[in-house]
Amino acid sequence: MRRPVVKHLFEGSKAIPVERAQDLAKTIKGKVKFEDPTTLIGIGTKFKNLKVGDSLKCITLPSETKVEEQLIEEIVDETTIRLKKPGALIYEPGREYEAKALPKVDQSDVFKHVE
Repeated sequence: MRRPVVKHLFEGSKAIPVERAQDLAKTIKGKVKFEDPTTLIGIGTKFKNLKVGDSLKCITLPSETKVEEQLIEEIVDETTIRLKKPGALIYEPGREYEAKALPKVDQSDVFKHVE
């Protein structure tokens, strides 16, 4: 747990803290658009701050369909990444989206505490 006050509350109740990628999500600077079903092009982005295995979520309007996060398979350069599975079939190709990066969270520490 990254918050000391919450950490003490959980320790007192014998609960096992779980960290989720959604809790650590950060908005990516700039915008992204799909070049093809698995390639994202960034406009004003710095994808080198991301890691392979992290996830990316394009932010859509509330009236639009909610879409699952897309797993990053390769970071080509500062402005180009490849996704593990096609995302452009869900999103509109060519349209610019704001996006959030969700880091891969290692849950091995959580499983050590489970009896």
